[in-house]
Amino acid sequence: MQLLDIRDFPGQGHATTGLLDAFWDSKGTIEPQRALDFNGSTVLLMSCAGRTSFAGERLPVRLLVSHYGEAPILKGRVAWRLSAGEETLGAGRLEVAELRAGEVAEIGIVQVGCGQDRAAARIVLEARWESDDASFADGTIRNAWSFWSFPRPKPSKAEETVWTSVPALKSALYGAIHEPNARFDPRLDPARRGVRLAIVERLTTNVLQHLVAGGRVLLLAGESELYDAVMTKYLPVFWNYLMFSEQAGGTMGAIVRDHPALGGFPHDGRSDWQWYRLLNGTPAICLDAVPGVRPIVEIVDNFNRAKRLAAILEARVGAGRLLVSTLAWRTPADFKRPESAYLFGELLGYALGDRFEPEATLTVGQLLGMVRLRGIHSFL
Repeated sequence: MQLLDIRDFPGQGHATTGLLDAFWDSKGTIEPQRALDFNGSTVLLMSCAGRTSFAGERLPVRLLVSHYGEAPILKGRVAWRLSAGEETLGAGRLEVAELRAGEVAEIGIVQVGCGQDRAAARIVLEARWESDDASFADGTIRNAWSFWSFPRPKPSKAEETVWTSVPALKSALYGAIHEPNARFDPRLDPARRGVRLAIVERLTTNVLQHLVAGGRVLLLAGESELYDAVMTKYLPVFWNYLMFSEQAGGTMGAIVRDHPALGGFPHDGRSDWQWYRLLNGTPAICLDAVPGVRPIVEIVDNFNRAKRLAAILEARVGAGRLLVSTLAWRTPADFKRPESAYLFGELLGYALGDRFEPEATLTVGQLLGMVRLRGIHSFL
């Protein structure tokens, strides 16, 4: 937890980083008791290597107790429950024979995961303290953590209708047509080879021609391919952007809208740990010049700069349909992460399917004001 103060700090540029506002009133983001779950004198803690896994895998999660309370010795047990929605996946108790004040001790390991055939899901690990000491009311010391499970990707016959020049996709889309940019012929390939979707890292002239003529394009844009890109960071701004404008990132999280492009990717409308490796250190697209485009995943900028930013968006361009993502799909390793592999599969299915009907429209001029146009021989 990063706090300049428990309340927003109104001096030196103003820092909106507190749990309370500048007048010591609640912002409505968290209840006092829930704040004590992670910031009390006795706290239940968790340690793990990651928050996402493939269905059928198990993540070993260490449970710990941090005791800096008044009781010189703590005795009792930690009751834990693992759930997905209303379903209980597992439960148990871990005994704590004796924990002295001023100690942090590991009390056991819980295996977090779900069955191999389960759809993508959020899994919650809840823990609560059950005391042998009457001075502690059961349930007042508690904590909870979210994990996410994703099914492994499966090859699809539809991959054969994909043309791509993205090197990292060679190990992710085995059935696709993999060629350099210069080999793509927008006049012949859609009809001659049945190309339904082109996936590219750069907007080259032949891909733009394909798009405007009625083709479908998924653009996985990096920072070098964007004008006025804003680099993101999973953590929010430290203090404020005016005082520390040189800090990496400078954004404040993400708004995730319910949209068929995301398919069954579990989310609650905002960035959580399942988005960490997808968003951290990636560029955001500036939409200030195109107010008609509503992002699918919107990046929240700091209030000093206040740009309209996007990580995923869609639009019609000419007679074609364009889906743009700046998420971390750059290397073969990126496509092997559970959350990354699953979300890419959902985007791919959407871009190939009948529901890919963007409402917003971009002119070619507006598109080229956001994305750099490359010659076909610039990146063979």
